[in-house]
Amino acid sequence: MEGKIIRNIKQYNLSLVFSIFIMVIFITIPYHFQAEASYCTKENLFSFADYLFENKEYYRSITEYVHFIFLFPDDPMVKLARLKIAYAYQKGEQWTDAFNRFHELWETYPDKDIGIEALFQSAETLKLQKQYQKALNRFQFFLQKYPEDERRNKAIFRISCLYSHLQEWQKADESFRQITPESKFYPEAQSLAKGAEEMKSLSLKNPAVAGLASAALPGLGQMYAHRFRDGTTAFLVNGGFIWGVVESFAKGQNALGGVLLFLEIGWYAGNIYSAVNSTKKYNEKKIQKKITPLLERCSLSLNGQPQKGKILFALSLSFQ
Repeated sequence: MEGKIIRNIKQYNLSLVFSIFIMVIFITIPYHFQAEASYCTKENLFSFADYLFENKEYYRSITEYVHFIFLFPDDPMVKLARLKIAYAYQKGEQWTDAFNRFHELWETYPDKDIGIEALFQSAETLKLQKQYQKALNRFQFFLQKYPEDERRNKAIFRISCLYSHLQEWQKADESFRQITPESKFYPEAQSLAKGAEEMKSLSLKNPAVAGLASAALPGLGQMYAHRFRDGTTAFLVNGGFIWGVVESFAKGQNALGGVLLFLEIGWYAGNIYSAVNSTKKYNEKKIQKKITPLLERCSLSLNGQPQKGKILFALSLSFQ
C-alpha cells in the first residue's frame, strides 16, 4: 500500500513538471515570435544590411539584402537593395558578378536614376578590373545614352584618365579639355591636360638607332641608352673575340679561329638585341616616372569626390 502511494506521488510530480514545462513554452513562444517579427521589419533589416556594408562585411551584407528582397519583394527599396548588392560585389572584387548585376539593373530601369547609376558603375567595374579599353568603350556608351546626366563630367574625366592608362596622350589631352568650367573636376582636368601634353612631347630613345649603333660598334647602342657598364662590357667582350678570331686565322689555327668566330657571332647578335632591349627599358622607365604621378592624381581626384554617397542618399530618399 505504501509503495503504491509513493508511485502515485511520483506520477503526480512528473505530470506537474510536464504541465509547467508546457506552460512556459506557450508563454515564451509569443515573445520569441514578437522579437523575431521586430527584427524582421523592413527598416531594421535594411539598416542591418547597410551596417554590414559600411563595415566592409560585403558578403554578409549581400545575404541580408537578398533576405530583404525575399521578405519584401514589392517594396520600393528593393531597387536600392539590388544596387547595393552590385556595389558589394564590386567592393569584394567579384568583378564578373558586379558587372552582371549592374548591367541587369540598368537594363531593368534604363530611364530611372538607379539604372543610370548602374550603367556608370558597370563601366567603373571594368576600370577597376584594369580592362581599360572595355571601360573606355563603356563610359563612351554612357555619354551617348545620357549626354545631359549630372555624371557627364565625371565620365569625361574617367575617359581622359583611361586614355592616359592606354598612353594615348593626344586623346587624353583633348578629353580633359572637354570638362566644363562649372565642374568640380575642371581645375584638376586642366592641370592633367598639361601633363598629357608634356607626355606627347616626351623625348624618348629610338630602339632601331640603338640596334644599328651596336651593329656598327658593339656597346655603342647600350651607351646610347645610358647603360654605360653594359656598353663597356659588350665592347670588351666582342673586341676580345674579334681579336682572337683574327689572331687564330693569322697563325693558321683555323679550327680555333672557327670556334671563336662561331662564339663571336652569338655575342655580336646578343649585343644588338641587348642594345634594343636597353633602349626599350630606358623608355619604359622614363614614361613610368612621368605617368605614375599623373595616374595617381587621376585616382585621387575621383576618390576624393563624395558623389557616390550623394547619389545613394538621393536614391534612398526617392523611395521613402
